[in-house]
Amino acid sequence: MVWLPTAAAPPRFLVVTALAYLVGIADFSHVIAGSVEVFFAVIYGSVSAAGYLANFLVPVFLGNTVGGVVLVALVNHAQTRREL
Repeated sequence: MVWLPTAAAPPRFLVVTALAYLVGIADFSHVIAGSVEVFFAVIYGSVSAAGYLANFLVPVFLGNTVGGVVLVALVNHAQTRREL
């Protein structure tokens, strides 16, 4: 969400806070932050490396990619819709 403060319209604080709240309340995983947690589970034997890839890394990466693209597209469209 580093790009969001510069991309958001004037009520930047409200936009960033609302989006961060929605991501947190929906319990979405982040591929980087969550990988650290699951990596420790792999090291301690709680999760296999194949399980990490199939059950966490691939689905979360795809979800982060699709969700990020949709979020950026919506914010950019909201900013430029008057110009279209």
